[in-house]
Parts: sequence; C-alpha cells; structure tokens
Amino acid sequence: MPRPRIPAGEVGAVQITKLADGRYRARGRMRDDAGELRQLRATADTEEGALAELRRLAAQLTSNGEGALTGASTIAAAADAWLIHVTGRAGAGSLAYSTVESYETTVRLILKPACGGIALDQLTGPSP
Repeated sequence: MPRPRIPAGEVGAVQITKLADGRYRARGRMRDDAGELRQLRATADTEEGALAELRRLAAQLTSNGEGALTGASTIAAAADAWLIHVTGRAGAGSLAYSTVESYETTVRLILKPACGGIALDQLTGPSP
C-alpha cells in the first residue's frame, strides 16, 4: 500500500539527526501550494532550533490557505489567481511577457464575460 499523499502546505514526517559537530539537522518533505514535493533541510544548535527553522522554511513555500480558492470562488477569481502565477513565471524568465499579455486579454475579453461569475463548485466534467 503506498504512503498517503502529503497535502499541500503540510510537512510530512520530520527526521532529526545529531551531526558530528554537535549541531542538529532536521529534514522533511512538504508539498507547496503548487503541489510540488519539496525536500527541506535545516540546521541549528538544538533540536528545537532545527525544527523551528524547518517550519520557517516550510512557511515560506505556502500561503497557508490565504487567498486560496474554494468551491464558492468564481471562475473570474481563479483566472485572476492564475494570471498572478503566470506573471510570476514571466518575471522569473520562464515565460514571455507577450504570452502573459495574450493570456490577460483572453481572460478579460472572453473568459470573464462568458462565464466569470460561475462558482467553481458548479463545474462538472464531461460524461464518459
């Protein structure tokens, strides 16, 4: 039976190891808001310090549900959140700004007027 999937924003099991120099290392895995599994590692003079540093690193990778979409969120809100994400990708150089401009135009002129007010929990998938 496979291990249960770590939910987004949560840290899985944490291992604390005493290093040769007397310091402590905390290691754990977490799934960030995008669903990517991340390996985290933190070192400190005490076990508690290493664990606190690991939790601080984890907090930087998640929004802790702030601004998260829910079933009551609209397609327009989801599209706005997605545009923020793709704008960040453009800032990091993995997406052209002209592509982001095209996406923004499509969202503004087509998606929002056609279905922007529909709640996400009202969406259904195609029947098999």
